[in-house]
Amino acid sequence: MKKRILGLILVCSMAAASLTGCGQAAESERTADDAAETSAEAILDQSDLSAAKSSTGKGTKVAGDGKREDSIVLLTSENWVGTWDPCNHTSIFGANVQNLVFDHLVELDPDTYEIVPGLAKEWKYEGNTLVMNLREGIKFHDGTDFTAEDAKYSLDRHCDPSSAVSNIWLEPIVTKTVDDYTIEISTESGKPLASLLSILYYVCMTSSEDDAEALKTHLNGTGYYKFNDYSDNTLYLEANEEYWGGAPAIKNVEWKYVSDSATRLAALQSGEADLTERVDSEQVAALNEYSDIESRKVTTTELKHFIFKFGSEIMNEDLVRQAIAYAIDKDTIVNDIMGDLAAPTDSMVAASSLGYAPAEGQITYDPEKAKELLEEAGYPNGEGLPEIRYATSNGFYPKTKEYGEYIVACLNAVGINVKFDVMETSAWNDILYLEDSTDAIDCGWMCQILDPDQKLLMWYKTKGIISWVSDPEIDAVLEKEARELDVDARAKILKEEVYPTIAAKVCDVPLFQSVLIYGINTRVEGIKTLANNAIYLKDAKIVSK
Repeated sequence: MKKRILGLILVCSMAAASLTGCGQAAESERTADDAAETSAEAILDQSDLSAAKSSTGKGTKVAGDGKREDSIVLLTSENWVGTWDPCNHTSIFGANVQNLVFDHLVELDPDTYEIVPGLAKEWKYEGNTLVMNLREGIKFHDGTDFTAEDAKYSLDRHCDPSSAVSNIWLEPIVTKTVDDYTIEISTESGKPLASLLSILYYVCMTSSEDDAEALKTHLNGTGYYKFNDYSDNTLYLEANEEYWGGAPAIKNVEWKYVSDSATRLAALQSGEADLTERVDSEQVAALNEYSDIESRKVTTTELKHFIFKFGSEIMNEDLVRQAIAYAIDKDTIVNDIMGDLAAPTDSMVAASSLGYAPAEGQITYDPEKAKELLEEAGYPNGEGLPEIRYATSNGFYPKTKEYGEYIVACLNAVGINVKFDVMETSAWNDILYLEDSTDAIDCGWMCQILDPDQKLLMWYKTKGIISWVSDPEIDAVLEKEARELDVDARAKILKEEVYPTIAAKVCDVPLFQSVLIYGINTRVEGIKTLANNAIYLKDAKIVSK
């Protein structure tokens, strides 16, 4: 059955291509015993984070000369979402930009993925209170001093319930400035929070003089690049020559939004760009024909999901959600549609996450079981079941339309009618976080940190940031694991309680783990592309002009 369904989808896709022209465009298996031992080192084994030049033996072509002596051009598939404020968006592009312009109290070492000192030079726990000593002499790009007051302001804004990212906190935090360069951080309840240090890497240090309105259009950080301008879908950054950690070698960065993957590829080949992200797997051969362009594959922290909206009445029926989950053939999506751009997943967090384990009870493909559940729910062969609205984006994530059409065909095969909305990225983003904007939606989540709570608390704690799920059993197990400071004990709770509980509730269907392919011109050395999608430019330099 699934081969016949896939065949029909491929035929339809080929027909569409002939009418419209060019369209837009795992980790190794692990045992349960290995799960608790996942560390930063594991992700380095799974991702090619060092540049290995691709070669087909030809090497006869050379990318064009962009004639840029002190600047590089990066291409992104995601546009600006209307604000740069770190507290008011969850955009991957925005996060990438923030990592260049803002510093954090702690940083993520780009080579080891360990938490290292940032604007906080040292810290210690006094009971369950984290006391951090800050660096002195640090200045924001506008020339004002960075002090503990700015750290407090940034943390308080991030944790505010109105913030788009507040769900990452299990509960509100309490911050206190001891002096100009010392800050205390604790939870409102005074209880421990296992993920606290990791979360601090997620909090950009902004000036206490910059409110949401100022941050909407301009970035004023302490990072190694300064915000210059944003116009015509292009962000302009310039080196911070006074950066406390040393100025970057590359003086200017242009980051351009180009929605079409073929156009991004052509710009790289012509020399108009130095890096493009999210290269389609079918485009790698074209890259390999160029002796001075390398292709780089990175297994990321991002999982793609088919997400149920609990603001939809029909999606609150447990049997219906279960039936949909049983009807989706994930193996075919990974193996036959996504190709090199996906790896299988058996959990709701990436295999590189600390405390990863396969989610016991995760639903696998079984169309007959799906039909049985529909009948049990009172919808034999789908009769009487309302049409399911399923939305996806087009132009950002690769092949969303292709595998979305296959999911629709899988659901149709068990009697579920679907209205499939393929939306331009900005329109999709407008409805992503709304409670009842659709019945189901496609989305990925690129975790910036390896601690699983960045995903678990934001997605599954009441109210889930995308699904709006609210479930006391999920909240209880999340509370238990988030308070456990012992690494092994916490991993055990995740494996035996958290993952099985979330899997049983069927809040979403984890489809696959994303693999990104970058194209990079070798005129630039030292660009680091991390598993959290960050592009690290601190050590980058232009070697040929």
